[in-house]
Amino acid sequence: MEIKNTFYLSIGSNLGDRLSNLQFAINSLKAIDCEILAASSVYESEPLGFSADQTFFNAALKGHTFANEEELMTSLLNIEKIAGRERNNSKEYASRPLDLDIIFFNESVVETDFLEIPHPRYRERKFVLLPLIEIQKELCDPTDLKPLSEILVSSGDTSEIKRLESILIY
Repeated sequence: MEIKNTFYLSIGSNLGDRLSNLQFAINSLKAIDCEILAASSVYESEPLGFSADQTFFNAALKGHTFANEEELMTSLLNIEKIAGRERNNSKEYASRPLDLDIIFFNESVVETDFLEIPHPRYRERKFVLLPLIEIQKELCDPTDLKPLSEILVSSGDTSEIKRLESILIY
């Protein structure tokens, strides 16, 4: 019997039609047999770590998949590429039509050259934490079992985040 894995993703966009790009991500995930169980509100935030002409639209998703962590990550990279994201080998941040990150996968802790779960920088990003808390208030980090609401308070992220009226359909 196949096992359903639970994932939490952070999705973001700051190029093109940002809302449509987020919806494209959801539709693409459903097309590869991911079941989307919850989608947060859409939040608007300033770029973190670089300057850009447009703000980001961000959201969080909770879902189920039969894929393992690496298969899901490979699919996410493919969805980003289809959406027009061009990755280079630079470690610098840049504007992008779509950014898809696995924040949690079951209660796994993964550290490989290809993938790190929990996402290594999610604790410092209010635009990741607020949407995750919205869809699952009692969510905890699998490494130290700290609630995300506690992590948010100690995140040090003072950037302004605005919740939008836009709704993602899942």
